[in-house]
Amino acid sequence: MSKELLRKRTGSNNPLWKGGVTTVNGYKLIRMHSHPNSNGAGCVFEHVMVMSKHIGRPLMKGETVHHKNGIKDDNRIENLELWTNKHGKGQRISDLIPFWKEMLRLYDPPSLSKTN
Repeated sequence: MSKELLRKRTGSNNPLWKGGVTTVNGYKLIRMHSHPNSNGAGCVFEHVMVMSKHIGRPLMKGETVHHKNGIKDDNRIENLELWTNKHGKGQRISDLIPFWKEMLRLYDPPSLSKTN
C-alpha cells in the first residue's frame, strides 16, 4: 500500500475509526496530540486528562492517578485520586465500603436481605 493511500486512511477516514478513543487494559486512551501528558503516539489516558484538568496543570513525573473503586474506565473526578508515587493494585477498604453500600441499597436482591 502506498504512503499516500495510508495517509488517506488515517483518523476519521479509516473504516475502523472509533472517534480517537480506544481501550488499553481497561483504561480509556484518547488521541490528543496537544495534551502535555500525551505519549509518543499523541495519546493520553482519560483519567490522566481528567485529573490534569482538575488540578489545572499536567501531571509531573512520578505522579499517578488512582481509581478509588477499582473500575478502570470510571473517570469521574470523585473516583480519582492523585498519588505522588506508583500505587499497587487494589483499593482501600475504606473506599470500597461506601461504594458497595450504595450498590446494595440500589439493587438489594431479596435473597441477600433474608437471614437464615
